[in-house]
Amino acid sequence: MNEFTYEVKTVKRDRIGKARVFVWGAPEPELELPEPKERGVDPENDKAYDRFNRAQVRIWKAHLVAVMEEGLMPGGERVKPIFSKKAGCSCPCSPGFILNGTWGFVDYHVTVRTVKKIETTRPIPAVRRKLLPLEA
Repeated sequence: MNEFTYEVKTVKRDRIGKARVFVWGAPEPELELPEPKERGVDPENDKAYDRFNRAQVRIWKAHLVAVMEEGLMPGGERVKPIFSKKAGCSCPCSPGFILNGTWGFVDYHVTVRTVKKIETTRPIPAVRRKLLPLEA
Protein backbone atom coordinates (compact mmCIF):
# COMPACT_ATOMS: atom_id res chain seq x y z
CA MET A 1 0.00 0.00 0.00
CA ASN A 2 1.23 3.48 -0.76
CA GLU A 3 0.50 6.69 1.04
CA PHE A 4 -0.33 9.58 -1.28
CA THR A 5 -0.77 13.33 -1.11
CA TYR A 6 -2.91 15.21 -3.60
CA GLU A 7 -2.77 18.76 -4.87
CA VAL A 8 -5.71 20.07 -6.87
CA LYS A 9 -5.24 23.09 -9.09
CA THR A 10 -8.30 24.64 -10.73
CA VAL A 11 -8.00 26.67 -13.91
CA LYS A 12 -10.92 28.60 -15.44
CA ARG A 13 -11.68 27.50 -18.98
CA ASP A 14 -11.72 30.13 -21.71
CA ARG A 15 -14.57 28.34 -23.45
CA ILE A 16 -17.92 26.85 -22.49
CA GLY A 17 -17.95 23.11 -21.90
CA LYS A 18 -17.98 20.43 -19.27
CA ALA A 19 -15.35 20.34 -16.56
CA ARG A 20 -12.22 18.30 -17.29
CA VAL A 21 -9.90 16.51 -14.84
CA PHE A 22 -6.30 15.62 -15.60
CA VAL A 23 -4.32 13.34 -13.26
CA TRP A 24 -0.54 13.79 -13.09
CA GLY A 25 2.13 11.75 -11.32
CA ALA A 26 0.06 8.64 -10.59
CA PRO A 27 2.05 5.41 -10.28
CA GLU A 28 2.36 3.25 -13.38
CA PRO A 29 0.56 -0.10 -13.55
CA GLU A 30 2.57 -3.12 -12.44
CA LEU A 31 2.50 -4.44 -16.00
CA GLU A 32 5.26 -4.37 -18.54
CA LEU A 33 4.74 -1.61 -21.10
CA PRO A 34 4.86 -3.32 -24.50
CA GLU A 35 7.20 -2.18 -27.23
CA PRO A 36 5.56 0.54 -29.35
CA LYS A 37 4.57 -0.79 -32.75
CA GLU A 38 2.15 0.28 -35.44
CA ARG A 39 -1.33 -0.84 -34.46
CA GLY A 40 -2.51 -3.93 -36.35
CA VAL A 41 0.96 -5.30 -37.13
CA ASP A 42 1.15 -7.55 -34.04
CA PRO A 43 -2.25 -8.44 -32.48
CA GLU A 44 -0.64 -9.81 -29.29
CA ASN A 45 1.27 -6.57 -28.79
CA ASP A 46 -1.97 -4.61 -29.37
CA LYS A 47 -3.70 -6.67 -26.65
CA ALA A 48 -0.82 -6.12 -24.20
CA TYR A 49 -0.85 -2.39 -24.91
CA ASP A 50 -4.64 -2.24 -24.39
CA ARG A 51 -4.27 -4.10 -21.06
CA PHE A 52 -1.64 -1.59 -19.94
CA ASN A 53 -3.84 1.37 -20.95
CA ARG A 54 -6.90 -0.02 -19.13
CA ALA A 55 -4.83 -0.55 -15.99
CA GLN A 56 -3.50 3.03 -16.21
CA VAL A 57 -7.02 4.48 -16.54
CA ARG A 58 -8.17 2.44 -13.50
CA ILE A 59 -5.32 3.91 -11.44
CA TRP A 60 -6.12 7.47 -12.55
CA LYS A 61 -9.81 6.95 -11.82
CA ALA A 62 -9.10 5.55 -8.32
CA HIS A 63 -7.10 8.68 -7.46
CA LEU A 64 -9.78 10.95 -8.92
CA VAL A 65 -12.52 9.22 -6.91
CA ALA A 66 -10.43 9.58 -3.73
CA VAL A 67 -10.05 13.32 -4.38
CA MET A 68 -13.79 13.72 -5.08
CA GLU A 69 -14.80 11.78 -1.96
CA GLU A 70 -12.67 14.04 0.21
CA GLY A 71 -14.26 17.17 -1.28
CA LEU A 72 -11.00 18.58 -2.65
CA MET A 73 -12.59 19.64 -5.91
CA PRO A 74 -14.92 22.56 -5.25
CA GLY A 75 -17.97 22.51 -7.43
CA GLY A 76 -20.75 20.17 -8.33
CA GLU A 77 -22.15 16.94 -7.09
CA ARG A 78 -20.22 13.67 -7.13
CA VAL A 79 -20.66 12.12 -10.57
CA LYS A 80 -19.16 9.20 -12.45
CA PRO A 81 -16.09 10.53 -14.30
CA ILE A 82 -16.00 9.62 -17.99
CA PHE A 83 -12.55 8.89 -19.43
CA SER A 84 -11.60 10.41 -22.77
CA LYS A 85 -8.22 10.23 -24.44
CA LYS A 86 -9.19 13.51 -26.16
CA ALA A 87 -10.34 15.38 -23.05
CA GLY A 88 -7.96 18.31 -23.49
CA CYS A 89 -8.03 18.78 -27.25
CA SER A 90 -9.02 17.05 -30.47
CA CYS A 91 -5.97 14.78 -30.61
CA PRO A 92 -5.10 12.06 -28.07
CA CYS A 93 -2.29 14.08 -26.49
CA SER A 94 -4.18 15.01 -23.31
CA PRO A 95 -6.16 12.14 -21.81
CA GLY A 96 -8.40 12.94 -18.86
CA PHE A 97 -11.88 12.70 -17.45
CA ILE A 98 -15.01 14.65 -18.30
CA LEU A 99 -17.43 15.56 -15.50
CA ASN A 100 -21.12 15.95 -16.26
CA GLY A 101 -23.22 18.08 -13.96
CA THR A 102 -22.71 21.36 -12.14
CA TRP A 103 -18.91 21.51 -12.02
CA GLY A 104 -18.60 24.76 -13.94
CA PHE A 105 -16.27 25.69 -16.76
CA VAL A 106 -12.95 24.75 -15.15
CA ASP A 107 -10.13 22.27 -15.60
CA TYR A 108 -8.94 20.41 -12.52
CA HIS A 109 -5.31 19.30 -12.45
CA VAL A 110 -4.76 16.62 -9.78
CA THR A 111 -1.13 15.96 -8.88
CA VAL A 112 -0.47 12.68 -7.09
CA ARG A 113 2.64 12.31 -4.96
CA THR A 114 3.74 9.09 -3.28
CA VAL A 115 4.76 9.88 0.30
CA LYS A 116 5.97 6.41 1.24
CA LYS A 117 5.60 2.83 0.12
CA ILE A 118 4.12 0.41 2.62
CA GLU A 119 4.18 -3.36 2.02
CA THR A 120 0.69 -4.82 2.47
CA THR A 121 -1.95 -6.82 0.65
CA ARG A 122 -4.68 -4.19 1.12
CA PRO A 123 -4.97 -1.74 -1.83
CA ILE A 124 -6.64 1.09 0.13
CA PRO A 125 -4.46 4.26 0.17
CA ALA A 126 -4.03 6.43 3.26
CA VAL A 127 -4.23 10.02 2.08
CA ARG A 128 -3.21 13.55 3.01
CA ARG A 129 -4.55 16.33 0.81
CA LYS A 130 -3.95 19.97 -0.08
CA LEU A 131 -6.30 22.24 -2.06
CA LEU A 132 -4.80 25.00 -4.18
CA PRO A 133 -6.77 28.20 -4.91
CA LEU A 134 -8.64 28.86 -8.14
CA GLU A 135 -6.52 30.64 -10.76
CA ALA A 136 -7.99 33.22 -13.09
